[in-house]
Amino acid sequence: MDQIKRIGCATRYSPSAWAVRLVALIVLGACSISAPLPPGSVPLTPPAVYARWWSMTEACSGRMGALAAIRWYQVPGARTVDSKGEVGGYWSRNANRIVLGEKVVLDGGVVRHEMLHALLREPGHRAEEFLGRCGGIVACEEACARDAGPTAAPANAVAVTAESLEVRVVLDPAIPRSTVDAGSFAVTVTARNPSAKAVIVSLPTGATSWVFWFDVRGIEGGLMDGVFEWHSSSVTFQPLETKRQVFDFSIGNSFLERRPPPGRYQLRGGYGPNAAAAIVADIGP
Repeated sequence: MDQIKRIGCATRYSPSAWAVRLVALIVLGACSISAPLPPGSVPLTPPAVYARWWSMTEACSGRMGALAAIRWYQVPGARTVDSKGEVGGYWSRNANRIVLGEKVVLDGGVVRHEMLHALLREPGHRAEEFLGRCGGIVACEEACARDAGPTAAPANAVAVTAESLEVRVVLDPAIPRSTVDAGSFAVTVTARNPSAKAVIVSLPTGATSWVFWFDVRGIEGGLMDGVFEWHSSSVTFQPLETKRQVFDFSIGNSFLERRPPPGRYQLRGGYGPNAAAAIVADIGP
């Protein structure tokens, strides 16, 4: 697997060994205004799951738009779409066009990030959009967070541990099937501050100091993964605020690619050391 780095409205890749941790998703810079199509590009018919991802991005951003108005292209067989082998995808403002490497066409984090740019119709990464309203639905880590800039800690915030949060795991759709969105589904972990006071969560340090994480286990195997703290906004909660992280999957034959085979699974997830109640799900066929 590759480490993913997003550049502006683009997604950049650099080699990295896959371990039981989330691939880093990093975004910075400005969108392409009207970049020429990469050599070999062909039109892309949006997969069925794009309608669900578009609705998710509309809902979190509060912006409405026509998915059909976007012109989609892919570079067959490619993970990247530029001559330097770095950019995995980008949105062009004037053309309202999104170009993706074929191997990231079903990467929900990459696609929803570009969808958000298309809905906002602007370059850059405003904190209130990429870290706030759509935080965890569209990825904005490291360089994207630097582009968004620092966010002030809530006034009069109280220091708490992760155990003070209400944490849940939700499966969408509730019964994933290969006949629904070609088998694409999501495990979403939510963390809610139940207090009427703003809080700052103190997380333990170490190799597994994830903010959000999941653990999917079945008779044929499983995978544990998560996202590390990448911005102060990931540990600060306004009164009664809920934060979330979407982990995308599809039914298949590879746990490392988040394509578990059909079967019965126990799904767990959490925020730091606070684990939500496990759910049992029948996935596929």
